[in-house]
Amino acid sequence: VNKQLKRLSMMQKIQQVFEDIIIEERDIQAIVDTVYDFIDLDVAFYHTTYNYIYIANMFVWKGTNIDFYNDLKSLKLTDITKKYRSYPIRIDGKTYGYIVLFIPLLGNVDEYIKMVIDQVKTVIIIFLQKKISIYQIERKYRDEFIYDLINNNFDTIEEIIEKGRIYNWQLSKQYIAVVYEYVYKRNGKSIKDDPVQLDVSRSRILMKVKDIVYDEFNYIYATFSNRILFILEIEDETQLKR
Repeated sequence: VNKQLKRLSMMQKIQQVFEDIIIEERDIQAIVDTVYDFIDLDVAFYHTTYNYIYIANMFVWKGTNIDFYNDLKSLKLTDITKKYRSYPIRIDGKTYGYIVLFIPLLGNVDEYIKMVIDQVKTVIIIFLQKKISIYQIERKYRDEFIYDLINNNFDTIEEIIEKGRIYNWQLSKQYIAVVYEYVYKRNGKSIKDDPVQLDVSRSRILMKVKDIVYDEFNYIYATFSNRILFILEIEDETQLKR
């Protein structure tokens, strides 16, 4: 009975901490760090959509085994899940990432750790669902605005500038448009008709292209199927040669 009471008390404490994280709108890094504090075990979240790894206390590494850190940074996801115990995070049948523990794939997992992982899976799903919803709404209106902009669906310049202020865009400056088009194929077949895979691929490609463009320009962008439209701010003629 005492063990059960202690377990229930700990579950309530864990739930309260994670509820606070959701209410305070903290990020995935905060979630992972909290899990580390609860289980005292190296842990990470591998975000498959953006191919990014959140490692507990990554900025001041407190991990007990540096090999775990190195493996997460150097191994492919498939190799990580074959080596360490991992738990997929799925929303509507799509996998968005994995919680990875510093426990061998076939190693035993303490019941307490399982309890914490069950809680954190729910928290990450709630966090991702909220982010996905906000992103989809923002992207929809932003893309519609840019579509209207390039198709000259506005009556006045003032209307364009005023609407651009919603996104903090200074549309009174000089810009050029650049369209980046890509075709993603798997086993020789285009995935253009696979919206889930297309969205994942587009997100990864967009991040890489944005990194390149960011070094040289201020920009506005929108995505249309397998095309990404960049509207680049031009300050002088030398930028056109880059």
